[in-house]
Amino acid sequence: MSAVKRRRLLLLLAVLLILLGGIIVATRRSGPPEPEYQGQKLSTWIDDVPRSATGGFNTNALLAVRAIGSNAIPWLLAELDASDSAIKQIISHHGGRWRFQFGMPAENRQERAVQGFCYIGPRARSAIPQLVERIGKDEDNEAHVKEALAGLDYDGPLFTADGGASNNTLDWLKNDVLADQLPAIRREIIERVQSVAGEAELDRRTAALQVLAVMTSRSIEGLPTFLHALKSPNEIERAVGVQCLGKVPKEPLSVIPPLVAALDDPSPTVRHEAAVVLGSYGRQARAAIPALRKLSTNNNEFNLHYAATNALQMIDPEGMAETDIRRVK
Repeated sequence: MSAVKRRRLLLLLAVLLILLGGIIVATRRSGPPEPEYQGQKLSTWIDDVPRSATGGFNTNALLAVRAIGSNAIPWLLAELDASDSAIKQIISHHGGRWRFQFGMPAENRQERAVQGFCYIGPRARSAIPQLVERIGKDEDNEAHVKEALAGLDYDGPLFTADGGASNNTLDWLKNDVLADQLPAIRREIIERVQSVAGEAELDRRTAALQVLAVMTSRSIEGLPTFLHALKSPNEIERAVGVQCLGKVPKEPLSVIPPLVAALDDPSPTVRHEAAVVLGSYGRQARAAIPALRKLSTNNNEFNLHYAATNALQMIDPEGMAETDIRRVK
């Protein structure tokens, strides 16, 4: 073998060793050990909960996850924080083409962790401070942190992937012997999240507002926090505050006046969100009609023009509200 061929072979072997090392590093998991129950890992039990011969939930798997209980928290938190290395991302991206896959993608691990918190429910209460600490810290994982928190309060709506609320309730979990702890758990989450909404970091505050909107979607507990956000010097926070006002029970006396004021906000985004929420109040928001008519003629901002026009159609479908108001005066 010539010297040139030998060098090429050595170079190829070196590249292969580097790739192999990268794959090992990319697929190696560190952190807390995964708990087991009856010789089976927690991840397997979690995956088995939705599977049963009748198409419902696997009660034995659910009971196994509950039996592991709070011992699962360190591992679930580590899975919730999972991320893929650059090498693993490349492997995952080309896995289908190359017909192989190294390890479960971080996204799937995070989703499984959320399911785990939901199945464990009240037994994961001690994880609340650590979950709240993660609010607003990682944009890529934000939805999963919110879902995990909402999962502990499983008697209400859950978060969807886009951060909205789902109408699905986990009625099959209401027979939990610890279900009587749910009100206290919900109260603890709300109080801790409200505290985050008052912190200095903008990302933390806005993320906390969104979590609070879902946690208080059946009450008006979050209204003071959302109304306070409308006074923020930051337009993003004001816009999120307006959005949150549209996700809680209707409270026209408290909400409509500040929303009408928000139609004059210097930010077109805030004005747009205010118009959308006011439209959802229908005829109750007739006080907003003059400002909305003004915005509906703004052809320079198409989205704002459309939102204002749509709100007017919902508030005053016959176009007679202004005449009625003048008659009352």
